[in-house]
Amino acid sequence: MTLRWFLLALLILACWVAQEVFAAPHTGIASFYGLETCRYNRDPQCPTASGRSLYDLVANYEPYCASWGYKFGTKLRLTNLVNGREAGCVVWDRGPHQKLNRIVDLSPLVFAQLADLEYGVITVRVDMEALP
Repeated sequence: MTLRWFLLALLILACWVAQEVFAAPHTGIASFYGLETCRYNRDPQCPTASGRSLYDLVANYEPYCASWGYKFGTKLRLTNLVNGREAGCVVWDRGPHQKLNRIVDLSPLVFAQLADLEYGVITVRVDMEALP
């Protein structure tokens, strides 16, 4: 019985630490992706990992992004560390591919607010936006 309580306490502590870690700003490389990824998705709705259709996100001009470290629906504030431009987005997908050493994949709409699309990748700071 004591082992169960210890493991439960350890789990709660791990969850609390994880929230604190991801609440802190992260700095890293960001890229962008759009509807071109749908050609590799057999589902005609092209769902993201959260189940939202990528077609719907693009059609509604929603500022979406993909990240492994945040829950779906988390609002992020991104800052381009070279030019200081800022943009907001919502996590609706998982990615980028972990071997690419990128911390976030952005929609072309969000990326264009931070830099010209021709750059392809940029260095950003990622902050969680405070909940209203």
